[in-house]
Amino acid sequence: MKPLDQNITYGQARGYEQFYIDEFGTKTGVRGEDISPTNRGNKINSYDRNNTTRDPTRQQYFDDAYDSKKSGTSSKGGGGC
Repeated sequence: MKPLDQNITYGQARGYEQFYIDEFGTKTGVRGEDISPTNRGNKINSYDRNNTTRDPTRQQYFDDAYDSKKSGTSSKGGGGC
């Protein structure tokens, strides 16, 4: 395995992680259920893209990182993982 991103900030990591969850469809786990062969995926989002209680500047930072990753990736698997 090789890292998809290096030397990034916490906010970038949150945005990128959420992008990867959405792009690769890995939010397949169910909260409250034991980990098993059928319940192994992400159970929660990296951050809520529709959050209205987080500081707007912080939310925008996460969203900007998500959007920058989205605009730089044209297809699944293009990240070199």
